[in-house]
Amino acid sequence: MSKGLLAQIEAGVLGDEPLPRLLQKCVVLGGRAGSEKMRGWARQELNGYPNIKDIPPYRKLVAQVKVTLTNPMGYQPVTSSFSTAQLPESMRSFLDDLDAPLEQVPMSGGIGELDALASSGKDEHWLVPWWADVLLPVLNEHYVDPHTTRVRDVYWALSNAQLKGLLVQVRTNLAELVGELLSLTPENGEPSKEAADAVTVFLVTGDRNVFTNLRQETSGGTAIGSQNASGDGSSVIGNQAASGEGNTITGRDVSPTAPAAKEGFFKRWRKRGIIVGIATVVAAIVGLLQLLDQTPW
Repeated sequence: MSKGLLAQIEAGVLGDEPLPRLLQKCVVLGGRAGSEKMRGWARQELNGYPNIKDIPPYRKLVAQVKVTLTNPMGYQPVTSSFSTAQLPESMRSFLDDLDAPLEQVPMSGGIGELDALASSGKDEHWLVPWWADVLLPVLNEHYVDPHTTRVRDVYWALSNAQLKGLLVQVRTNLAELVGELLSLTPENGEPSKEAADAVTVFLVTGDRNVFTNLRQETSGGTAIGSQNASGDGSSVIGNQAASGEGNTITGRDVSPTAPAAKEGFFKRWRKRGIIVGIATVVAAIVGLLQLLDQTPW
């Protein structure tokens, strides 16, 4: 059951289970809940983000941009920090084509790759930016004197502490996932698609309004998933039972039917129509005449 799987993820987060294994369980949990949002998020955390625009904010780190300078022959390398302020004003138009500052590092790799990198024993990681091939010619033409100096490399200098911090953030996200799903899942029930979707949106965007709206719907008499709703004006969606006046049920549900109220003689007469009423009167007159030993014809 999904509830059992949710408990496994909870135990794994608290017990320091490897992140790839926990995310694989999230893929399964999202599938059982019918949440493509959760499955997609866990899948991308495992496999990486091929589209840089899909990378969530918590994966965007900040690192210093550095360059390797050499003599014209490529010898005597020297490392130097680099700032966009050092570019001529006419060359800063290059930055207009970027969606983020040069110092922003989009960590697009899969979680296994990032974990291995963080465990490599290095204190600093040199990462090649996706825009490096475009910037290098600009630097060699306008940033240095080409007669004496050459820019060989441009890279991000990311500390290992920052990388480990990202892995902690992903584990914290999993803890948030478990905590929120537990609060939105009925006792002995399974996480609903709506709850799983809301949790995933929160993990990616940090927007808690998704929970506020979902809980308001639930507390207002709307039950989503395998639940029961009671009280006047309740609304139930799924395999549930509803009780109270004015209930709304969608799906394969069971709703107690209130006993029909007894109707009076004249009300029943009006429903049957005037013809039935006339027939009843005639029958009554005939019966009365027979009691008086009289024949009406």
